Amino acid sequence: MQSLRSRLLILVLLATLLPAVPLSYAVRTLLDHSLNPATRDQSLLGLEAGLEESRQALHLRKETFLAAVSQAWRPQMTVIDPLVESGLVPLDADGHRDADAVVPDAVRTASPPVDGEPRRFDDWLVTARRAADGGTVLFAQPLPADMVARADEITGAISLLNSLRLDSGAVRRSFVLPFLVAYVLTFGVTLTIALWAARRTARPLEDLAAGARRVGEGDLDARVAAPTGGEIGDLAAAFNAMVERLARQRRDLARLEKMAAWRNMARVLAHEIKNPLTPILLAVQETRRSYSNDDAHARALSDCETIVTEEVEGLRDLVRSFSDFARMPQPEPADEPVGALIEDLGRLYGDRLNTADVPVDLHWIFDAAQIRRALVNLIDNGLTACRRADRQESVQLEAALVDDALTWTVADRGDGIPAEHLDRVFEPDFTSGGGGMGLGLPIVAGIVEGHGGRIDISSGPEGTRFVLSLPRDPEKENLR
Repeated sequence: MQSLRSRLLILVLLATLLPAVPLSYAVRTLLDHSLNPATRDQSLLGLEAGLEESRQALHLRKETFLAAVSQAWRPQMTVIDPLVESGLVPLDADGHRDADAVVPDAVRTASPPVDGEPRRFDDWLVTARRAADGGTVLFAQPLPADMVARADEITGAISLLNSLRLDSGAVRRSFVLPFLVAYVLTFGVTLTIALWAARRTARPLEDLAAGARRVGEGDLDARVAAPTGGEIGDLAAAFNAMVERLARQRRDLARLEKMAAWRNMARVLAHEIKNPLTPILLAVQETRRSYSNDDAHARALSDCETIVTEEVEGLRDLVRSFSDFARMPQPEPADEPVGALIEDLGRLYGDRLNTADVPVDLHWIFDAAQIRRALVNLIDNGLTACRRADRQESVQLEAALVDDALTWTVADRGDGIPAEHLDRVFEPDFTSGGGGMGLGLPIVAGIVEGHGGRIDISSGPEGTRFVLSLPRDPEKENLR
């Protein structure tokens, strides 16, 4: 997975770095084009030509202004002349006196040379004349606003081009350095995100690979921590579900193999034990009948006959258990009344069995003899558990329809089954009662499975609860 993480990281870094090549070329080309000396000199020549034109227009404006002043000026004028207001004569663009003109303070306080060339003061042309009384008369005329603004713009552009000519290297650096800083920061953020994304992507895959290796080595308890959401989360969840199915199938296969082995052994034992039982019993009985004396030997023979008879019957019961477990005949389902079976079990066990009422018309398709046998096994186990717990012998039996299935519930108040033994109670060689061959619950499980149903168990210190679910069989609904 290290190679996968490296490949993901390299792909993300390449996706980040590749745009830098054309972008850097575009920025450099733009700067070179902008700072090209030929382009700059051509622009400077054009700006200087425009500035010269502005100068000529200003010169012409000055001549026009002087002509207007010469026409309006009379040597006999004085400062207190009515035509002169405080020594200032504003003229409009046509050279006429403009009484409504708003003259800036910089113009009113200007001190141009007397009888000299006009000067610019705050976008006005100003010149001075000596009055007859020795005072100074100022003549002022505003310059066109567009001419002043255009001249200022041209002057500023020329200054900028001259600055670029002198500091072209600094200008390049001022463009390139911020670009490099921004790109380095972007690269660092991208690298951090790429490392995080590669680790986040590769870690679940590493866990999956490790889990697959454990499963390949036979460990079906291996599980992978599935992240929430996304394709990897779905993959991890599917892996866990697959391993769970494999573990369940292996448990089922082991159980079936064990059941098959036990059934084969039970078949052999039943055959080998059953055959000599009858001759043994007959031989003892014949010996007892052939001895007619009524003495101590007769009484000993009678006791021997009783003991042998009891033990033979016990062995016959064991043989029947082995035979039933080995055969496990296929169920022969029929339309049976559920209430009738519950009443039969109630008569068999009396007050020790508490039964719940069921609807009179409740019928179901099942093999009544086999289901009765399974319920008898569970009820007997429950009564035995109550005796072991030194509690009143009482078992609860209920039948009900749950999710379109007939459910039988058998609950006792016995000593319960330890949690670590719950997975083994249906194995033929396991018993928690301290006696017997442990074939009762495997027979119950076989009967329920033969009906296509399932059996669930829950147990604790207060007792054990078995739930048998028999589903509806559509193929046999025509039996009704």
